[in-house]
Amino acid sequence: MKKIILFIAILSIQSTFAQQEILAPAESPTIVTEEVDNHTYSRDNINVMPRFTGGVEKFYQFFYTNFKIPEGVSIERLYVSFTVEKDGSLSNVVVNGNFGAAVTNEVTRVLKLSPKWIPGKKYDHTIKDVRCAFALPFEFGNTVTPKKK
Repeated sequence: MKKIILFIAILSIQSTFAQQEILAPAESPTIVTEEVDNHTYSRDNINVMPRFTGGVEKFYQFFYTNFKIPEGVSIERLYVSFTVEKDGSLSNVVVNGNFGAAVTNEVTRVLKLSPKWIPGKKYDHTIKDVRCAFALPFEFGNTVTPKKK
């Protein structure tokens, strides 16, 4: 009988200690953040250039359909540089040359209307979308819009 009582006592003590949780000291949670890459890459520093869905010809078609030459302005050729953002939107529009505010505003207006582009890609340890500088020429011939009287 003593052996049975001793056996039950050992089981009770063992089960009591087995049910206690051993808690680790409180640790502050580790916050993992992805490094934000807001660098604007040139074509030489990325693996895949940004592109307009449907190709550059479709983009030219979009541009010429929406661009209205301001009154009294003579344009043969424009060189426009801009940034294709990670989300495919266009920003930082610069019209190269001395065409005045009206032309710059019209180019900016049209590029802001543009459907999203497929962003450029850079292969580091992972494949990631990146901001990329982009430039295009636009040909108009010798087009002059008359001033309204």
